[in-house]
Amino acid sequence: MATDSWALAVDEQEAAVKSMSSLQIKEEKVKPDTNGVIKTSTTAEKTDEEEKEDRAAQSLLNKLIRSNLVDNTNQVEVLQRDPNSPLYTVKSFEELRLKPQLLQGVYAMGFNRPSKIQENALPMMLAEPPQNLIAQSQSGTGKTAAFVLAMLSRVEPAGRYPQCLCLSPTYELALQTGK
Repeated sequence: MATDSWALAVDEQEAAVKSMSSLQIKEEKVKPDTNGVIKTSTTAEKTDEEEKEDRAAQSLLNKLIRSNLVDNTNQVEVLQRDPNSPLYTVKSFEELRLKPQLLQGVYAMGFNRPSKIQENALPMMLAEPPQNLIAQSQSGTGKTAAFVLAMLSRVEPAGRYPQCLCLSPTYELALQTGK
């Protein structure tokens, strides 16, 4: 048996699943009544006692599922502090170890600290080796600055040739990104 709390919770959950394997789900037929209201019934009409048993079994099943759910954020917080973890986040632009010129440009543009999307996405985009990333966030939260910083951090100014390519789905977005 594992010693970590999350591993213990997984073991408990697997044990609960094994104990639930004997429960059976009855197939129900759907039929509307005269008012058009849909009611479900099993192949044979249920007696009151069978209905109580079904509700009790469902209640027990819900209780087992809820009691074995793991709600632990401690592990996530530890991984967010580990630079080798894909969940790593930063609280300042200095932590990203950007080139000094990029850092000056970021502060000159009025950015004081990374937005939520930037603190989560930039460490992944700046990781070695580079990784693919799909990120989603509301308009105006700094997505463009995040991917532009990642692109520019990989550019060598001494190389006088195209080193990155930014594609935009619309002309307006291309103009906005260019600004």
